[in-house]
Amino acid sequence: MEWTLRFEHRELGRSEIAGVEVEGIEAKREGIETVRLCVEVETNWPVRLESEGQMREAGQMLPVRTVMDRFLRHEKIETNRLDPNVPEDYSLSPRR
Repeated sequence: MEWTLRFEHRELGRSEIAGVEVEGIEAKREGIETVRLCVEVETNWPVRLESEGQMREAGQMLPVRTVMDRFLRHEKIETNRLDPNVPEDYSLSPRR
C-alpha cells in the first residue's frame, strides 16, 4: 500500500471503522483515480480501501467505484500456502 504515497496525497487523520481505530490517507493520480486507504493504528494493516475513477467501456469513459473492507485481519495464514511451487523449467517471458 506504500505506492499510494508516491502520488499527491493528504492525511485524513484518525477515526474509527467497525470499532477499529484507523488512520487514513487519500492519494490522487490526476485524471485517473482517487484512492482512500485506512489502516489499523495498532498493526498498520488495511481496514478499508476505496478507489474512485474511470474506465473505458465501449468507447466511452464510465465512473467506477471500488470498496474493499472485508480484510481478514485476525485469520491465521499457514505459511505453506504461500509457497509458490514454481516448476523447475519455468522461465520469464520477454517483455512485450
